[in-house]
Amino acid sequence: MRLTFKIFLLLYFPLFGLGGQFLVIPYDAKELGLGSQPTIGGFSSLNPALYSAKEGNPSLNISQGNWIGGVSLSSADYSHHLKNKILYLGLRYSGLSDLEFRVNKPQNEPLAKFSSYGLSLKSGVAFSAKNIQYGFSFSYISMGIYTESSHGFSLGLGSLINLKNNWDVGISAQGLGSMSPLLNDSPSIPQRFFIGVSKLNSIGFLNNSSFLSFELNNFNKKLNYLWNVGNKINWRQLEFFNGVSFGKNINFYSAGLTLKGKNLDISYGIKINAQNLGMPQIISLRLDLP
Repeated sequence: MRLTFKIFLLLYFPLFGLGGQFLVIPYDAKELGLGSQPTIGGFSSLNPALYSAKEGNPSLNISQGNWIGGVSLSSADYSHHLKNKILYLGLRYSGLSDLEFRVNKPQNEPLAKFSSYGLSLKSGVAFSAKNIQYGFSFSYISMGIYTESSHGFSLGLGSLINLKNNWDVGISAQGLGSMSPLLNDSPSIPQRFFIGVSKLNSIGFLNNSSFLSFELNNFNKKLNYLWNVGNKINWRQLEFFNGVSFGKNINFYSAGLTLKGKNLDISYGIKINAQNLGMPQIISLRLDLP
């Protein structure tokens, strides 16, 4: 059995039995490097309350990377500050091409060649009232494999509470929706619930932010948990970040850095799996538009 057929099996069962797992993949370098934190601002998809943009300057974020098994990742995000709200538009795409379908016996040629994709188009809004930020997002989802496809919608909700002494508490719920049938079986949308805290400490030119979050999800049609610990250090135009995530049979380390310019930030993130399943990497460019 060739590797391409094994990849097909790995892709087939998540798509038909577990739902749109592509929706839980990080598409931003900082999210990949820090871990899943509901207190990270910017373009992270985990908490819609934290969409951000400078007043008078819309922000554009473009990311490109790869995931386990040769899955390609692409995303584009746009946010705009309008009065007291942040308006957000985003696109997420993952794809796996050159797949070969083979039976479990020697063959010179595959029975078929095909590809698989996952696509999410998202809009959202964030606003604040006193020391609490709120946000919600609405997503159109499309996924397909070979000649079959499924479509659906999903809702995301989030909030961030700003406490004294630079403490923040974030809460977020993602994946509240449904999909149309795919081969007479509707894929499930992964549902995730987050609660997390962060603390900012400043010493001269050095800013250090620490993050801790707890996640509950229904991956594999079971209730699972995941702890995420992250740290971010800002020094002048450099930003270093890293994270550790662990749960039942899950352990991985991630890291990254950002080079900040006047109107352009360049970020790189990498994740190292304890199971030696590969090293996902993402490069993100954030640009403040005129």
